[in-house]
Amino acid sequence: LLEDLAAGVETEQLAANFHASLVVGLTKSAVRIASARHVGTVALSGGVFQNRILANGLAASLNGAGLEVLTHRNLPSNDGGLAFGQAAVALAREP
Repeated sequence: LLEDLAAGVETEQLAANFHASLVVGLTKSAVRIASARHVGTVALSGGVFQNRILANGLAASLNGAGLEVLTHRNLPSNDGGLAFGQAAVALAREP
């Protein structure tokens, strides 16, 4: 990234390269961990997955590696989903 920046690569291309590199690294890590743990499903959650480029790229890459990918549908992947889960637990514990 720093070499490309120094070479005058356009900002848009720098951002695309950053996202692509992140997807590759995260995919390698997830595949390695899933294999070691003998699991075939990966959940993508957390505020970082509000970034559609990262979320869609990683989901496609993990699917391509043979992993099933779970993502949020009805709740946000960030603190809103966490707060909902906390409220659900609190309600379940109420007598």
